[in-house]
Amino acid sequence: DESVLMVNEFSIFDRWGNRLYQINNAQTIDHKIFWDGSVQGNQCLPGVYVFHIEFDSSAGEKLTRSGHFTIIR
Repeated sequence: DESVLMVNEFSIFDRWGNRLYQINNAQTIDHKIFWDGSVQGNQCLPGVYVFHIEFDSSAGEKLTRSGHFTIIR
């Protein structure tokens, strides 16, 4: 949203800890920060994945968030 000025790092990992996606120093208006659910042109299998994001807020804070999500096909 508008409170995020810059994404310093955005990574997605599989359940074994393999990094599947990473983008660094992306402005939030840049479509490159969005992951399409694929790795090297192949759709990821259904399952649980982990994300980690570090970003600068409009309030001048450097924030970190992480969590998990599930792909269901």
